[in-house]
Amino acid sequence: MDPRLNNQPTGPAANPPQPNPQPAAPTPAQPHVPQAPPSPPAMPNVAPLPTQPTTPNPTNTPDSDAPPSKARRFVGSFVSWVVVPIVIVLVLHTFVFQAFYVEGSSMEPGYQSNDYLIVSKLDMTFNNLSGLVGIKSNPNIKRGDVLVFHPPIAPQTFFVKRAIGLPGEKVIVKNGKVTIINEEHPNGLVLKEDYIDKNEPTLGDVSVTVEQGKYFVLGDNRRPSGSYDSRDWGLLPKENIIGVAYMRLLPVSAIGTLSRPNY
Repeated sequence: MDPRLNNQPTGPAANPPQPNPQPAAPTPAQPHVPQAPPSPPAMPNVAPLPTQPTTPNPTNTPDSDAPPSKARRFVGSFVSWVVVPIVIVLVLHTFVFQAFYVEGSSMEPGYQSNDYLIVSKLDMTFNNLSGLVGIKSNPNIKRGDVLVFHPPIAPQTFFVKRAIGLPGEKVIVKNGKVTIINEEHPNGLVLKEDYIDKNEPTLGDVSVTVEQGKYFVLGDNRRPSGSYDSRDWGLLPKENIIGVAYMRLLPVSAIGTLSRPNY
């Protein structure tokens, strides 16, 4: 028998050819993400220690409760009872008042030797302070005031005399009398001096105009050579005046404030 071509396989049945498997799809590449460094281990919460107050060194800090030492008590007592009183006395003595004894007979009969006078310096202090700030004026000295001063002819000594002629006035000593010529008395005022001895006229022959800042002074003793005053050495500058006698403390029988005479 003629073989015929047959499209069917002959012989034992053969496994059909398996199709080639498809290659697995590649896994898409993942982008590289840098990893954060590991965190340090957590520290436990710790509260700050409270600040302890510093204790002062007892050897360097004085104890307020401790009694003062003997040295400190001595210094405190010395300052309170010696230094402070001395300072007060010096201030009062320099600017407020000063005490003087009368020596000699130039102010008799009203003032005797050894009379103890308190002299006020207040007017002169205020006048001097005014001069320091450029204010020129005369101190508040009135006619008849008893002045204590340094005379121009002997600046180291103290004189006591009575103010007679004031700045701007004309003083005439003649015929045993003292006459003042000023705006209030253009024809002259003859002074009625109840404090002098009526049996002793005022000696001298003087006619002088008192300059600003100066004074004409006389002692109450008008006997010959009884007083060395402006009749002899001239006018008294205000800078030489210490103050005005305010009170007499000795003798006890004459104690009291001093009054200004009424002319």
